[in-house]
Amino acid sequence: MATRMPAFKRMPHEVWEEGPSRGIRIGQWEVETRKQAILNASEIEDAATRLDIPLPEITFGNNLVSLKRKGKQRAVDSDPEGDTNIVFNGLDALSHVDTTGQDTIKVAYAKKWAQSRNLDNAGSGSNGEESTAVIETVKNYDWTYSTDYKGTCKASTSFQPAPVDHPGIPLSRLAKQDEPILFFDEVTLFEDELHDNGVANLTIRIRVMPSGLFILSRFFLRVDNVLFRIFDVRLYHDFSTDEIIRETKGKEAPYDLVRKRLPRERADDLTPLTDHNWVAGVLGMLEKEASITSRPGSASLALGGRAAPMATVSEASTSAPWTAARRQVLPNVSLPVRVTASPAQVLTVTESEQQQQQPTMPFAHGAQRPWSGLGTHLELSKLH
Repeated sequence: MATRMPAFKRMPHEVWEEGPSRGIRIGQWEVETRKQAILNASEIEDAATRLDIPLPEITFGNNLVSLKRKGKQRAVDSDPEGDTNIVFNGLDALSHVDTTGQDTIKVAYAKKWAQSRNLDNAGSGSNGEESTAVIETVKNYDWTYSTDYKGTCKASTSFQPAPVDHPGIPLSRLAKQDEPILFFDEVTLFEDELHDNGVANLTIRIRVMPSGLFILSRFFLRVDNVLFRIFDVRLYHDFSTDEIIRETKGKEAPYDLVRKRLPRERADDLTPLTDHNWVAGVLGMLEKEASITSRPGSASLALGGRAAPMATVSEASTSAPWTAARRQVLPNVSLPVRVTASPAQVLTVTESEQQQQQPTMPFAHGAQRPWSGLGTHLELSKLH
């Protein structure tokens, strides 16, 4: 369990901004976010060569969210000992994209998309041999850019599995409305429209309060007429403790199954399918149903991953607006979903307190194996 440190009384803080970067210094922590233009042609070429995949259409390779905390200093040299350094950046996230072809989602437009992305640069021979070679090459990576990226740990930062009795991220505390938000930002790392066949994007949101800091990294994938997939990383630190809590949760469901949950009175309005928050809420409900029906004597739903316990509060509310100015009404859904959004309820974590592993269910979508990001995991990093 976490060791509680002496409570901070009005911890001094400083919000700063310099060029494309802004951040906050509070106690021993420095938080930085950086937003710059998309990569230029030279940077794209270098990154694509290093990663061995074509980059997404919009890649903010120089954007980042960074957490730093000063630890003890070594007696021998100037290298920090016990420093904490966690960074979220787009190129590291793309390094987690499958390059074996085993996680590739098979859809009718995959070859067409691959051709449009590569043949314009590679050209095509008169006999089509060069085109065929390019197509064969791009088959060996996940063209949806699905990533199970948890952030990049530097210095002496590391995470270990949490004890089974760990309470996890304190939901009630994050849901409070009486604590001011000292710093907030939202940073996009990459986005791709999959050649008009859907969307894949990765966005990081961070808020800092007097009591602690909270990050949500969300990869969202919609492949039209195929599936939805979400991979969330939630990072929380209470300034009065010596631990950082990291929770990862990946889930997916067939497109048609999610579409069936559209409000009956507006079944032809597909707008909710573009709303990350609405889709996350539906995936949470489907996950609960899969967990129930996968018990002995029940029929299993083939959602393509592991069923996990349902959140105590719907994830439709976990991606609620971060400030009052950004507050919006979530679409009505034909589900028993509780919505408890508030200006201070910044991405409230909504997971069951118990982290239970459920039986693996059949996977689909043409992949050769279940996607590596599926499931729920709770980890801790101790501060020094």
